[in-house]
Amino acid sequence: MLGAVVTLAAGLSVPTLALAGTAAQRSNPALVRAVASAGAQLRAHTLGGTRSALSASSTSARGLPRAVPDPGPTSDELEGAACPSASRCWAVGSYNNAAGAGLNEALYWNGATWSQASTPNPGGTLSGDYSLLDRVACTSPTRCWAVGDYTNSAGARLNEILRWTGATWSLSTTPNPGGTASNDASYLEGIFCTSATNCWATGYYQRSVGGVLNEMLRWNGTTWAQVATPNPSGTASSDGNELLEVGCSGSADCWAVGINTNSAGADLNEILHWNGAKWSTVAAPDPGTTASAAEQVLFSVTCASPSSCWAVGGYETYSLNPQILNQILHWNGTKWSTVANPQPGVAASSPGTYLEGVRCTSAGSCWAVGKYTNLYGATVNQALHWNGSSWSLVSTPNPGGISGKTDSSILVGVGCGSAGSCWAVGEANSLNEALHWNGSSWVTG
Repeated sequence: MLGAVVTLAAGLSVPTLALAGTAAQRSNPALVRAVASAGAQLRAHTLGGTRSALSASSTSARGLPRAVPDPGPTSDELEGAACPSASRCWAVGSYNNAAGAGLNEALYWNGATWSQASTPNPGGTLSGDYSLLDRVACTSPTRCWAVGDYTNSAGARLNEILRWTGATWSLSTTPNPGGTASNDASYLEGIFCTSATNCWATGYYQRSVGGVLNEMLRWNGTTWAQVATPNPSGTASSDGNELLEVGCSGSADCWAVGINTNSAGADLNEILHWNGAKWSTVAAPDPGTTASAAEQVLFSVTCASPSSCWAVGGYETYSLNPQILNQILHWNGTKWSTVANPQPGVAASSPGTYLEGVRCTSAGSCWAVGKYTNLYGATVNQALHWNGSSWSLVSTPNPGGISGKTDSSILVGVGCGSAGSCWAVGEANSLNEALHWNGSSWVTG
């Protein structure tokens, strides 16, 4: 089984999918995310007070001139991007400072250059302290939100929401349904706004004794408040539910995607829908099957219209020689169905291919980004484009190299200001990575 385990304080455990790669931050902080090459070679990442998912890069690599700032002396990673216009974008993530603390990271694109913006770090800045931003959403160049989590002095993981007012990032007050005591957890992983007075933030929460439950917060223009959601797996201590991202076509039409476990122990796709009044569960295909030890997860969702939404992620084939493959689902206004897409990692000796971010500028133009393993064993960027009829692989730079197993470039999030201007972000050998789509090709930012 390609999987990891969430070990609860009570000694119970919940199986959970292990497809998050070096973007291990986008998983339960209590668990170890593992990425397997055909289920054989595991690459584990543990989230604790410091970001062990990122390994230190060489001094020579950090000494090279780069267009994207790398504020951390040993590790940097971007997780999400949002562009309120073609010349204004934000990219968020985290980095380790010299003291060994994991800190929030926010980079700003002004149409010509990237620069680092100052952010609060509610988790502190000393060794072992932790703050991280996962995703960002904007309704205008002067109104943005970034979400993630941080660790308090008691050792609890708490929701983190930062607000951009056009001049500064500031910490917003949020509920923490998982509690604030040691081993409690509330963690936000996705955000989307339909207007300045209507935003959704998704994630999970878990008390020191209890199941992993879906979390949904809503901004009404004044405050953030928790909104009830189904938990398809259940709410017992052995149950697991997690929402990784949310996307909307309008204020009364939103989708949230993620993962939940069934009674057989399989990790299944999870899709919830908001109809303007409540969240409800919607049937989703599970290409990895629903049998015991099956694995699939949806990382990202976007909507071009009420009758055209996309959700992307990965799954493991249920076979004697398992492979990690892309999965792309489409909503046609009636149901979700799987859509054929390239699997560039299949030809590798240790295949691993999955998608972590998707955005559309229209029903006929969408981008999905992630990673795959090439023939040399290197982890390389993946960018797929939807042209209105099919998905195709588009060439990208790989600043982390392409020639060996220690080379790594991974795209985690994507944001578009227009059809001719998108940014895909992630990490390359523990350095920030930002690629720009200029309307004809992807180039290093």
